Amino acid sequence: QSTWARRAAAVAVPAAPPSAAHLARTHIARHMQGAEGSDPPLDISDADGVSMLSPAEFGLCSRLRLLPLAYTEAKALLISECFAKGSVSRVEAVRLLPLETSKAERIYEFCLVNGWVTADVPKLMARAASVRPFAS
Repeated sequence: QSTWARRAAAVAVPAAPPSAAHLARTHIARHMQGAEGSDPPLDISDADGVSMLSPAEFGLCSRLRLLPLAYTEAKALLISECFAKGSVSRVEAVRLLPLETSKAERIYEFCLVNGWVTADVPKLMARAASVRPFAS
């Protein structure tokens, strides 16, 4: 049996379709586990602002090779924009943050997973409705 067939056989089809929030969390969690690239993590243990970071934020900054003060500024921008508008999309986050696109997206995803910002729910629902369940 092929690897694909074994994996497909091991997957249980849920009784109800997953919610948009579940799909978003699952996708983001899988994406966050991936490698950031070939560069080794940055040692930020002595950087200014490191005391303001949680262990998860410390790891994110280290993997993204981003100084803590730049991260906290980006996080504050996203939170204030979300507070002002009610939600922030990925595209808005990339435009708002003065960082490389990949870093801005990862910070946005991190803030989304932690509940500090909210995504545009109607767009997520439309995307989830377009996803078809796995057919055996």
